[in-house]
Amino acid sequence: MDATTLFLAQLIGPSALAVGLGIFFSRNYYLDAYRHLEKETLGVLMSGLLALVVGIVIVRVHNLWDTPLAAVVTFVGWGSIVKGFLLIVVPRYVDRIGEYLANGTWLSYIGVLYVVVGVYVSYLAYLA
Repeated sequence: MDATTLFLAQLIGPSALAVGLGIFFSRNYYLDAYRHLEKETLGVLMSGLLALVVGIVIVRVHNLWDTPLAAVVTFVGWGSIVKGFLLIVVPRYVDRIGEYLANGTWLSYIGVLYVVVGVYVSYLAYLA
């Protein structure tokens, strides 16, 4: 397995798992944090810049799609680029989408997705 894939997976897996579990165990806290952040325009801008830079770094050092784990890592990088770009360019639109997702059952689905990805990536990165 590629050393860069393994390294990034060891970062992404536990992080995704923690966020997914956080959504289930601290749902209201996550909703409050999101609703406070959306009012902080500098916070949204900085979040967008951070997501964009992290995504660019991941894609620059790891734009591989040859194994399932490599594809997940690269997908996370590209997703981070898209998220950062949108937060910087059209933050109000992202806010509306975020509010829609936070108010429905989507947050539970997102939590499940994060847990599944976190467990899968962590398993492959640390145990396989």
